[in-house]
Amino acid sequence: MGSVVVSDARRMERRLLSVLLAASVAVAATPGRTQPSDTAGPTVEGQEVEGTVQRVDPRARTITLDDGQEYWLSPTVLPNPGVLGEGSILSLRFDTDGGRNSVTHLQIRLWRPARER
Repeated sequence: MGSVVVSDARRMERRLLSVLLAASVAVAATPGRTQPSDTAGPTVEGQEVEGTVQRVDPRARTITLDDGQEYWLSPTVLPNPGVLGEGSILSLRFDTDGGRNSVTHLQIRLWRPARER
């Protein structure tokens, strides 16, 4: 009877492993970028996006990427958002809360200087 329980447990482990493997392959094979969640919805943390800067508003501390979404940059993430220029390519990690995409991590892939204002 003990070997039957072990055998059933191993079969269950294999099934679970197969399902997890299939799910991870499906997620990894999904093309495109992560889009921000519904901004009117609940808090969503740890979203990621990569894109090209289309607009910078240093006063509001926001950037707009080529996905059309606006992202807020806290002073701890980037003390002076005015140094980013249109055409800069960024990777962002952000949280969405109360309709605001707040950047929590910023990596500059390609820097373009800001034009004189």
